[in-house]
Amino acid sequence: MTKNTNTSMRRFAAKCLWIWGMVMAFVASAEAENKVTIDNFNIKVDEEKTISVYLENSDPMVGLQMDFKLPKGLDFVPNSVQRDEVRLSRSSHSIYMNEVQSSMEDMAKGIKTVRLLIQPNGIYNIAGDRGAVAYFKVRANENMVETSEIVLDNIVGSSSEFEESGNIKGYHLDSYTAHVSPNVGFFYLTEDSICVKNDGSVKKVSLGLRNYTSVRGMEAVLSLPEGLSLDTEANGAPKFEYGERLPQNLSISSSILEDGRTKLVLSGLTSETLKGDTGVVFSFFVKASETFQEVAELSLDEIILSDNAGHGINMEGELVMKVINSFIAYYTPANDSIQGLRTRYEAAVEKINTEAANVKDSAIVVNAVQEVATRIEDLQKSVNEAYANETLATIYDEVLAPVVEIDTAIVDMVEMVLDYQQKVTANEEAYTRLTADIAAVQAKLDAAKTTIETDYAEVAEQFTADIAALQEDVDSISNGVKGLYDEVKLTVESQIDATAIEAGIEKVLADAAAALATEEAKKANEEAYTRLTADITAVQAKLDAAKTTIETDYAEVAEQFTADIAALQEDIDSISNEVKGLYDEVKLTAESQIDATAIEAGIEKVLADAKKAHEGSSIAGVKGPEGAELLGIYAVSGKRVAAPLKGQVNIFKYSDGTVKKFYMK
Repeated sequence: MTKNTNTSMRRFAAKCLWIWGMVMAFVASAEAENKVTIDNFNIKVDEEKTISVYLENSDPMVGLQMDFKLPKGLDFVPNSVQRDEVRLSRSSHSIYMNEVQSSMEDMAKGIKTVRLLIQPNGIYNIAGDRGAVAYFKVRANENMVETSEIVLDNIVGSSSEFEESGNIKGYHLDSYTAHVSPNVGFFYLTEDSICVKNDGSVKKVSLGLRNYTSVRGMEAVLSLPEGLSLDTEANGAPKFEYGERLPQNLSISSSILEDGRTKLVLSGLTSETLKGDTGVVFSFFVKASETFQEVAELSLDEIILSDNAGHGINMEGELVMKVINSFIAYYTPANDSIQGLRTRYEAAVEKINTEAANVKDSAIVVNAVQEVATRIEDLQKSVNEAYANETLATIYDEVLAPVVEIDTAIVDMVEMVLDYQQKVTANEEAYTRLTADIAAVQAKLDAAKTTIETDYAEVAEQFTADIAALQEDVDSISNGVKGLYDEVKLTVESQIDATAIEAGIEKVLADAAAALATEEAKKANEEAYTRLTADITAVQAKLDAAKTTIETDYAEVAEQFTADIAALQEDIDSISNEVKGLYDEVKLTAESQIDATAIEAGIEKVLADAKKAHEGSSIAGVKGPEGAELLGIYAVSGKRVAAPLKGQVNIFKYSDGTVKKFYMK
């Protein structure tokens, strides 16, 4: 220590002599509730580390003093002390730290002593009752080759209170020892956690090392939780797998400690060191029994590393791996989830069987129920496979993802079936109602068909196509209703529109009646035409006979009645044409008659008039031989005339060759 440094220390000590002197002279016994600590740590050569100084005090303290004995290989970094601004403010406390004279014994061991002083600027207490109060830095030099101790000694705290004796109340705190190790690297477990099945299946645990110096050996203590044990060789010794970093001369031995833990030692007969500077050193294997709990930890601690110079270096801290019983932690809850699905599924099926008994055996319901059952079984299969191949832990959420979907599917299945039940009920009721409506329309059509075939048989064939078309319309409506029924789409609002069909039925009946009336009218027309034609023919025959009689028997006066005969013929032709016109218009009926009274009277009259004219003429006396027929009348010139010419000589020729001359007055 330099002269200036000692002078500064003396000045600082003098400044607070009144309080520290009292504390040192009248310090109270140590209190268990008051203690100062620092953390264990590792440090590399030439590396600086900040050390936190923790004060846990149940008694209020205004000041604090302590000495740090730093081991060989560790130096205090001057002017590195820092206050904790929460517990020590600049206005309330001053803080100072520097190296002081060590004892001869410590100096011989290379130990340096550094003193920390925390002085109040008045009577302010250190704030709070736990946590860091100060920080300082240390640096490792080339002599930091093995684990050493930092001893906190001469720890004294002061209070602002006074004892009854009038002395300042003070506290002498227990010494504290921390460990510092050269940071030559660090061990690590290649996995933070592993999952094991509780059926004795084996899982590998690998220990890796990142080393900054050559390493020739190590030892560690392995702690296994209850129900977890090491897998062994046939000889009963733990089974190890050597990493590629280990030379052939290094081997692992193990022993059981009194507390049941296993000590592992890696050593060799030569000074050969590990290959490389990182990677797996060795692996061991664990297996779980049925007594293994859901989650526990295996740990490696008390790790000591040997460098190539044979130094034993403590590796601070412990390596911890979480060991998870995959049967309890994953397979059991997965199965519980599946069983929950099964329970809800069975309840859903029971609800369907009870509340939807009418449709429970329908294809749509059976298929829906089976689909959910299949999804549950597929989920069970996936869980079993993942557990068997030991991937269930890593893909647990993925494997169990369908649980929510299946749960929803169960709810949806029940809702669908109950809704389907309502639809089926409405469908059935609507189908019954609409089938009755269709049957009523069919009955009307059948009745119309029967009426036409029975009452209008003569014209029934004319309406075969109409009846067939109406039947197609009825069948189309029936098929449409049946299709909707099969698809369960009929509702209370469903109706059939048979208006057009019913109108068609009424029309075909009316048309058939009209057709029958027309047919009967035609028949009556034909019969009347035949009858009236016969009547006209009879009248015509009478006229023809009268004409022949006049031309034969009253030839000499026949010319006088030519116009009368023609007029009567026109009357007959008029009646005939009228009858033919009515016939063509199908207007003749059974009541139709011809009025030939005037014609017949005219025929009678013309005959009478001709006879009278004949009897009144001289030609009546011109008789031919008995049985001879008059062949013709001729003028003297030889020209044949129709009747004797008045005022001239007429020549009469008869069939027997007789010729007579007659002068017509």
